[in-house]
Amino acid sequence: MPPIPSSLPIRRATSYSRNLRTYFALPARSWRVFSTHTHACNLLSSEGEWMALVDQQHGNGPFHVVMPAAILRQREANEIVHVADNFLHFSEASLDLHSAKLWEPHLEPVTLRSHTLSWLHEKIQMIDSPLFTSTPSARQTLATLAAPLIEQLCQGLQQGEQAQIIQAAQQLAGLGPGLTPAGDDFLLGLMAAFTLHPPRLAQNLISAAICAAIGNAAAQRTTRLSGQWLHAAGRGEFGAAWHQLANALEKADQAPIQQAIARILAAGATSGADALRGFGMGLTLNPV
Repeated sequence: MPPIPSSLPIRRATSYSRNLRTYFALPARSWRVFSTHTHACNLLSSEGEWMALVDQQHGNGPFHVVMPAAILRQREANEIVHVADNFLHFSEASLDLHSAKLWEPHLEPVTLRSHTLSWLHEKIQMIDSPLFTSTPSARQTLATLAAPLIEQLCQGLQQGEQAQIIQAAQQLAGLGPGLTPAGDDFLLGLMAAFTLHPPRLAQNLISAAICAAIGNAAAQRTTRLSGQWLHAAGRGEFGAAWHQLANALEKADQAPIQQAIARILAAGATSGADALRGFGMGLTLNPV
């Protein structure tokens, strides 16, 4: 790796995921900009490791570094970013991680009151998602494809058939357009429900183990970015909006719950809606 100019101006990161801490402690390495977006930039190491540089609009996530938007906007695909000694070195500036807050992505289970569950279920059922629509359109085609797979997944969970669960998850993975297809988002929401409110599954299946199996199986069948989110969800790790929802659900206060739902819904064209429908199914599932 070429020497880093000591004269580069220094900017400070706001926070970064605990998962990334080991990357910054390793000897100096070069990462490549894999893709750029309006509020995010994804980095890939030569070993296949993943990191996302994001601004405050995206906020914290399982593999996020939250940084100034001005630096983020200058990034280009295939640009090289040097990572060393808790710094990210770009061509025009260095990002200092020393004072950044370490963020914990893992969600802990919360206690949900029955009236909160009922109210939440009704609210989620009203969310418009292309996976659940009868309106004649391209969306209806997606819903038609998804319906039997979701039913297969539900049956597998209710009957404790892990092979059926995995098969349905693999077929849902990659279903729909975009960087995080609708089927992936649905699975992520399902895993969020299982993490926040673990159900008693049939045949002694453990919800954490089922999430890990779903996340690993689905991640192999979709886009690289979506696969990162699915792997993380399988470990019980989610973005800041889901943490906000968890905190609101713990307090059983409808106004903060609605604010958290609105934040999730703002993700992507329909990603948030698809994830919340999966979340709703996970909360209301009643295994035998």
